[in-house]
Amino acid sequence: LTFIDATMPPTANINYINNIHLCQKFAMVDDRHYAPMEMNHGLGMQLFHADTAKHYFAAIMDSRIQFDSVSAFGHTVDHSPYGRIDTTHQNFVQAMAAADNTKIMRVANYLVYIINSGYIPVGPIEFGPFTEFFRGDQIQGFRPTLGLRTSEKLCPWFSIGGYAGYGVRNKQWSYGGDLRFRFGPDYAHSLTASYYDDYYRVDFQRTYGPIDQYVDRGENLFNIGCKYHQLLHQRIARLNYSYDAAPFKLFVEGNYHRYFGGDSLPLLSAQTNEPLEYMDVQTVRVGLRFAPKEKSVDYFFHHHHLTSHKPVVSLVGTYGHYNTGETQGNYGAITLSMYHFWHTSIGELRYSVSGNYLFGNAPYTQLFTPRTQSGRWFNCLRFNSLNQTLYLSDAMLEAHANFFTNGWIFNHIPGVKRLNFREEMFIKAAWGGLRPGHAAVMPLPNQYSLRVPYVEAGVGISNIFSLFTLEFVWQLTHRKDCPDENFGIKFKIQPTL
Repeated sequence: LTFIDATMPPTANINYINNIHLCQKFAMVDDRHYAPMEMNHGLGMQLFHADTAKHYFAAIMDSRIQFDSVSAFGHTVDHSPYGRIDTTHQNFVQAMAAADNTKIMRVANYLVYIINSGYIPVGPIEFGPFTEFFRGDQIQGFRPTLGLRTSEKLCPWFSIGGYAGYGVRNKQWSYGGDLRFRFGPDYAHSLTASYYDDYYRVDFQRTYGPIDQYVDRGENLFNIGCKYHQLLHQRIARLNYSYDAAPFKLFVEGNYHRYFGGDSLPLLSAQTNEPLEYMDVQTVRVGLRFAPKEKSVDYFFHHHHLTSHKPVVSLVGTYGHYNTGETQGNYGAITLSMYHFWHTSIGELRYSVSGNYLFGNAPYTQLFTPRTQSGRWFNCLRFNSLNQTLYLSDAMLEAHANFFTNGWIFNHIPGVKRLNFREEMFIKAAWGGLRPGHAAVMPLPNQYSLRVPYVEAGVGISNIFSLFTLEFVWQLTHRKDCPDENFGIKFKIQPTL
């Protein structure tokens, strides 16, 4: 094989791509080996297309490289008539460099920074995260929030920021702030001191852990309309050290939590069953994330990890001490998780598996509960028809699997094929157990068990306008535990290619 010439036409139905052309020539080095002699690649991109009568914005990239000589395995093949790099390739490189300085590219880079960092830069100040400007829940009601921090323009290695929000329903302020320092090669090391006085879900620390990519400090605008009424008022002081340089991410942090009970989630005395004013919990957490061949982009104190086709493994250990005012004790916890995006010729499989175990007895706030996303928004890595804190466990396995097709059905329907819809199917399961000793520390808010696994599954239509997904979710087990969520229609924002 000494020559390849392949073209992928527009009928391939790839988002934003008009056509792809690949041409490669190879020269024989010896009886067994070949080396590249010429490469010619072309890519046509269509970003907007109103109708056939109007022009559309398009970008054509063309690259041609020809080699002067090739040395491999101790042999040399001379191709001096071709020249090392021809004028076409030089023009291509210059054109791409010039494109970075155009207004449209500067606007595109600005928008990409906002989406990935969560902050809107305005000179030396950044406002955000923008997803927290508005939020709502059954305790605070509608809550507008203003958050800001100093930007990289002011100081590339230091930032100070904070936020404040007012709950219309409970007529109370929530607020927080942090100091951040970063140092070392590529600013891979960071140190953060923070304090928050806010309302959080019980599973907030596990759902929004330092191992994950979330930039939110808590609930956000996508939680408006969700059934998040089981929130706890918490005061959190935290000191965190993080090292983030592919393929590793490591963090060590100390936390001081003060929990205040509420009507939906009371903190009760194990002796008198009377409400407690508050409870204190101190924890030390250590986490390690390993992502082979994964790359990341620095967005000022947030390393955005690009999707890797290799499994990503995380391990988090916790040592904690609790004091309810009547009883106190120590506990430990460990969480091992893995997620993987696996591309195949027939579609893409996204799956995750996690195992959790708690040592000793602890208040219910420190137990494990399946990650949930109640309401109208769908999340691939959470249970979407499950109420918060419905199931508590000290040993739990959790698994999620989502498969996105290349258009098995829609690509064969005339007319519909042009819409480039894609099918999706998914299944999620959680299985766990609970020892009786935790009730001696603090009464549990419910007595539902996961000894029979909780399972939900469904199908969806993805790539709607290359941005939206419509999901249909069914509960397959435990249907009597939450009968109002046996079936649901959910939405998801997920840009696709």
